[in-house]
Amino acid sequence: MIVIAEDEEKAFASAEDLLQRQAIGLIEIDEIALLEKKRTNSGSGFVVEGTD
Repeated sequence: MIVIAEDEEKAFASAEDLLQRQAIGLIEIDEIALLEKKRTNSGSGFVVEGTD
């Protein structure tokens, strides 16, 4: 999953929100991790990965 946010805290919050909306009842996520941080024009892009 790729998330664009102003900081890491907001990136994790966005990732959690997306997972809850897209995978309700389908999978259970134990944790998510920040894999990469890349700059964009208006913020930073964060690559996060979930483990089950």
